[in-house]
Amino acid sequence: MGLFALLIIALSIVGFAYAHWTDTIYIKGSVETGTVAVAWTAKGCYDNEGTGERPQDIGKFTCEFSEHKKDVHTGKDGYGLLTVTITNAYPSYMVTCNVNLTVIGTLPVHVKAVTVKESDPGKLTFSFSGVVPSDKLEPCHDYPCVFTAHVTQDASQCTTYTFSVIVDVEQAQ
Repeated sequence: MGLFALLIIALSIVGFAYAHWTDTIYIKGSVETGTVAVAWTAKGCYDNEGTGERPQDIGKFTCEFSEHKKDVHTGKDGYGLLTVTITNAYPSYMVTCNVNLTVIGTLPVHVKAVTVKESDPGKLTFSFSGVVPSDKLEPCHDYPCVFTAHVTQDASQCTTYTFSVIVDVEQAQ
């Protein structure tokens, strides 16, 4: 009987010690990532006709915004592509577009490159002002940009020209 009581006491001590030597804790967390998103937002385009240089109304242009985008976090929206089409133009005809590049995402971005994609390279010359490579753009801000397309002397008759301005960005550190 003493041996049985000793065994029960020993098992109680081991059980008590085991209960005090183990424990479990948990870490629960959540991570919400931000978004890198920029878009063109409209302002306006105009040409050099009617400004006194050439007071006729011959050349035509259209500015078309497409590829609508909306950021899920900010609710801001704009367009991923702005295409300008020039018709019935002549040498020295110019189209100037005033637009905003808007950071519609939640994270700041750096401009990697600004390029122009043309339908017929060499027939238009371009100037661009506004954002430049290495600029840091902050979320929910508009950055005014101006680009001008000038029809060169080498332009062909009866030709339609199109171009797009592409701004390549990456998350700023």
